[in-house]
Amino acid sequence: MKIRSLLAVLSVLGAFVLALPSVAAEKNAKPQAVGKDVKSQATPAAAVKTFAVALGKADFATAKKCIADKEMVAMIATVEELIKEVPELKQDVIKEFAGIANLKVVSEKITGDTAEVVVLFKENNKEKRDTMKLKKFGNDWKIVE
Repeated sequence: MKIRSLLAVLSVLGAFVLALPSVAAEKNAKPQAVGKDVKSQATPAAAVKTFAVALGKADFATAKKCIADKEMVAMIATVEELIKEVPELKQDVIKEFAGIANLKVVSEKITGDTAEVVVLFKENNKEKRDTMKLKKFGNDWKIVE
């Protein structure tokens, strides 16, 4: 689940939505909140888990707080806006990121203000392993790659 891979998924979702006919925005639709037990960026592993769970619940505000890459933040913001325009897409996004939301942290290695978190997650019913790179900004850890 490297940033580039996630960008590719978000690009595909964006293209899919642009191909749909315009649908009136749902005025009162709000993203589901992430549970208090996982909403943290105090450690690199917690930041990765918070990001994954937020994506799995289409909680884009929380997901954006967990990443430092401006391009990735912009892509997530674009998908967030598209879902406001086409609310039916929200369930597709939740389904797409279900495997990522249930990721397991295998290891966490901190070196000063940088870290690497190795995770396992399911994609297309296959278990995948990935390494996420993070950097500390103030008291919070954010995904940079």
